[in-house]
Amino acid sequence: MSTGIDAAALVPVMVDRALRRLTDQQLKAFTAHTTASACKADRLARVAELYRREACWWGVLSRWAYSEHPNAMPLVFGKAAIRAECEANERAARYDEFAASARRRAALNGSGVAA
Repeated sequence: MSTGIDAAALVPVMVDRALRRLTDQQLKAFTAHTTASACKADRLARVAELYRREACWWGVLSRWAYSEHPNAMPLVFGKAAIRAECEANERAARYDEFAASARRRAALNGSGVAA
């Protein structure tokens, strides 16, 4: 039974919706006010995870753009999606480092040693 809808053509719509949801979640994570180092570490780890998810969605779009699908985007869009994926992965790695640093500070503060 054909619905007349090409499922592969829906990939950009699906990616767009996922990226919009992630943007909302990222904004909430960025604006969450925390004072304790342990809570900051958790928030920063959450931001890193959201950037990893963002990178995955950009990867979905780039693979679709370079697919043999007749409705695929021009290759310049695939190139842009690859760049966005790389940047999101870089941000995730940076926020992982921030979270690790916050965890170290929390451990030092918990041990009574000045940070």
